[in-house]
Amino acid sequence: MAVRVAYGGLRLGESFWRAANVTWPFASWKLSSDSLEVSLGLGPICLRRFTFARTEVRVLRPCNGILSFGVQIEHTKAKYPPFIVFWSFTVDRLLADAELAGFPISS
Repeated sequence: MAVRVAYGGLRLGESFWRAANVTWPFASWKLSSDSLEVSLGLGPICLRRFTFARTEVRVLRPCNGILSFGVQIEHTKAKYPPFIVFWSFTVDRLLADAELAGFPISS
């Protein structure tokens, strides 16, 4: 599978209500057949990066905000925030690509 890249927003923290939000286009999603990376920044400036091996992702699921749609990443990495959502205009495509790459998906 070729690497798929998307730009969007990011929400991360302890829970949906206890989290910081960054809007489009200050986050990126990079999916390959064996890993998922979401990062915070713009262009060559990366402020924070979260990289997950496929085995570290419990499930990817759709997550709706008030006026936004995203993919919640449930993971096993203790050093990362427990709540991570990547906001996107193309949630269905991101989930379909992730499923093709072998990531667990829930609806």
